[in-house]
Amino acid sequence: MAKKSMIEREKKRQKLVAQYAEKRAALKAIRQRREAADGRAFRALR
Repeated sequence: MAKKSMIEREKKRQKLVAQYAEKRAALKAIRQRREAADGRAFRALR
């Protein structure tokens, strides 16, 4: 049986993943675009 603190930590991680999912998807899209040669792709990686 997992400790209660481990269970709570996993819940917190899942909440953060959901919170930033849209932002992560947007950054991934910028990075994957070939025509983002103006430096946006590089800035998205930071």
